[in-house]
Amino acid sequence: MARLPRHSKRQAAMLRAYLRELRCVDDYIKQVHGILRRAGRLHDTSLVIVGDHGEGFELAHERDRVHGGAVYDTQVRLPFIAFGPMARGMPKRVPGVWSDTSIGPTLLEALGLRHRDCPTLTASVPGPLDVFGCSVLSSPPPRHAMVSCAFDSMCVGLVTQMDPAHGEGRTQLWKFASFGEERLEAYRLDADPYEDNDRSVELPETERKRV
Repeated sequence: MARLPRHSKRQAAMLRAYLRELRCVDDYIKQVHGILRRAGRLHDTSLVIVGDHGEGFELAHERDRVHGGAVYDTQVRLPFIAFGPMARGMPKRVPGVWSDTSIGPTLLEALGLRHRDCPTLTASVPGPLDVFGCSVLSSPPPRHAMVSCAFDSMCVGLVTQMDPAHGEGRTQLWKFASFGEERLEAYRLDADPYEDNDRSVELPETERKRV
């Protein structure tokens, strides 16, 4: 991690403990991989690594702390790593904005159980299929995902891909975070991964209402 907590020594100590746990998990995965390699089973065994969302340590925002208390990227990103037969033919990084609702359908399809066709995931706004999830193995890359806080029903967000104005340049990745009617934050994640620069004031009023 490239940053330390902004002000709190307590958060810094918690972050060090958190990173020690991650190293422990990494070592365990290495041991499992070694067992499969020595047994000659890597060719027909798929490994899938998933996890809960991250923890907030005030790396960019003072409100970004504890577990599930904010919709900043530290607390909404999930790992999904596949290795083995299941991943053959897949790119190293699957494009799109996926949600944890895709994990179940992806594993079902990897086992030969097709979940459903998902032809509408490229729509400009979220729809019903985004709630139930679709497989990353066969579905078109979605352009958006919903996020929310664990403890506050007014704390929600939308991560979405947006085409630049006039079709110039590459697709932009934005996050809109709402903390009630009076507070909206907007971040361009592809250019601002730590969400330092709230760009909500740049949004036209019509766009703010739509978000």
